[in-house]
Amino acid sequence: MACKYYDKKTGLVNELLTDLYGYMDTVQNKNVDSVYKILKKHRIATKRNDIMYLTLPNVNYSLREFKRIERKHPGLFSTEYIKMTPRNIYSEAAPLYSLTINKNVLENINPEGTANADISTTDQVDIDQYVRFVAGAERNTRDYYLDEIARRENTSNSKFSAMEKEDMENVYRVSNELKNSFAKAGVTIDVIFDTSIDNIGQVDPAELGMNPTIRINPLKVRKDTTYHEFGHIYIDLLGVNDPIVAQAIAELRDTDLYYQVREAYPELYGELLDKEVLATAIGLEGAKIVRKNPNKLQRI
Repeated sequence: MACKYYDKKTGLVNELLTDLYGYMDTVQNKNVDSVYKILKKHRIATKRNDIMYLTLPNVNYSLREFKRIERKHPGLFSTEYIKMTPRNIYSEAAPLYSLTINKNVLENINPEGTANADISTTDQVDIDQYVRFVAGAERNTRDYYLDEIARRENTSNSKFSAMEKEDMENVYRVSNELKNSFAKAGVTIDVIFDTSIDNIGQVDPAELGMNPTIRINPLKVRKDTTYHEFGHIYIDLLGVNDPIVAQAIAELRDTDLYYQVREAYPELYGELLDKEVLATAIGLEGAKIVRKNPNKLQRI
C-alpha cells in the first residue's frame, strides 16, 4: 500500500516527507544514521569528516523543509550558519550550514503507523484525484512547483535522445577528451558508468568539497549523451546571462527541438527548460561535430 505525504500548496507528493515521516511512523528503534541517509538521498545533507552540512545548492529548500518538520517534530534538526562559500568556477557563492540531528528527540518519537499519511492507497486513480483536489487552483501553485524544480540546479536527468546507441569505446574516448578540456580550465569532473540509474545520463547535485559528477548508463548511452551531460556543466559554468549562452538559448527557442524537449520534460519551465534545450543541442551537435569547420553550436 502506498502511503504518501502531499504538499498542500501544489498537490505534488513530497518525497522527502514521505520517506522521513514514513520512517518515523513505522520504525521503533530509530537511529541518526538512517535519518541522515534519507536526507542524503533527497540531497538535503552531506557529510565531510563526520560533520553534516546542508547540501549546496539546496540550502534554501532545505531550511524551508526543516521549518515544516519542526512543527511536527520540534528540536529534531538544528542548523548553524558557518559562512558564505566563495564563488568558484563551477559554483555560485552560497551559505554554508552545519546540520545536527538530535539523537534524544529522535529516539523518543513514537511510531504512529500510517494513519498520519495524507493518503494510503494502491489505486492510482485515487491518488490522481487527491492530487487534483489538494492542488486546487491556487495562484502560487506554479511558482512553488518551480521552486521545487529549481533546487535541482546543477543536475541533469537525460531521458530524451533520438540518436542511436553509442559504442562504449567512443564514450570513453569522448569523456576523456572532455575531462581533459575542463581540467585545463581548472575544473575536475568525475565520470561514473552506472547501470543502476534509470536515465541515459545525469549530472549529480553539487556537494561540498566534491567534484562535479556525471553518471552515464552504459546500457542506454547514445551518441549525444556524453556531450549532453558535459554541456550541462558547461552551461552552468558560464551562466544563462553569458552572451554566448544567452544567444544560443534565444536562437533555439520556438524551434522544433525546443518543442520536442518541452514535450519530453513536461516538468521543466523557464530557465531550466532553456538549459535543457541548449544541452540537448550541444549533445546533438557534439555527436556530429566537424573538426575542420565547426558551426556555431559545435564551437560552443
